[in-house]
Amino acid sequence: MISTEPNSTGTEPDLLETEPLEPPVHRPRGRHVSRQGWLPGCLLIFLILSLCAAGLIWLALESAQQVPEFYAQALAAPIEDAVKQGDQLEIKISRVQNAARNQQPWQVKFTQGEVNGWLVADLPNKFPTVLPREMENPRVHFEPGKAKLAFQYSASGIDGIVVAECNIFCTGEQNQLAVQIISVKSGVVSLPIAPWMDRLSHSAEQAGIPVRWSSLGGNQVALISIPDKLLQFGDQKMVVIEAVQIRSGNIFISGTTTQTGLPGSDD
Repeated sequence: MISTEPNSTGTEPDLLETEPLEPPVHRPRGRHVSRQGWLPGCLLIFLILSLCAAGLIWLALESAQQVPEFYAQALAAPIEDAVKQGDQLEIKISRVQNAARNQQPWQVKFTQGEVNGWLVADLPNKFPTVLPREMENPRVHFEPGKAKLAFQYSASGIDGIVVAECNIFCTGEQNQLAVQIISVKSGVVSLPIAPWMDRLSHSAEQAGIPVRWSSLGGNQVALISIPDKLLQFGDQKMVVIEAVQIRSGNIFISGTTTQTGLPGSDD
């Protein structure tokens, strides 16, 4: 029987030399195992974990610089086209206003090109204080049941492209929209939702639009009640938004007009 006890000579074999092969020894459980076996293994595991951690940090920094294809295409659109698309969006809004004045049911389709054109050509001039300074060049992309908002962001340790995915729909309350936040990412790295909830609430508060929060399917949902004064116009009429649908490349909004019973003022 081969002894399992430590070498009784008091000297350990030279680790750089090759010893002759011996039959495998089945060590009973609970016996002392030489540190020569587990120490190199621990060092190897530590090295692997260190490389993985470094790789994750590099991946987070690298992915933040990645530009989604739809965002790159939107940024590359000529400014002349953006101006035309933005003008087309405002023409459609005027048509909705005319239909509302005649108390006709209305429906409008905005393409993502028109929305992006408006964001480029009109938002900076007409609403220069809406976007925080950390957020630049917002663009949208519409997919079935999902809207993506991409923008350049530089703050809170983030310096790259942020993409927020959400769904937008009407609730059972009149002129209340629900914005379901699906994800907020920088590259492949998911960002905490809470800070973006605070930003949305703060921006809405500054605009005089109340927001409260709920949840749906494990996602946070902003319930945005559009004040009557923003939808009211002459002859005591008010626009009522009845449906919002996001489809591939487009967003559809439809509704009617109702009598408010309150004094109104002409536009």
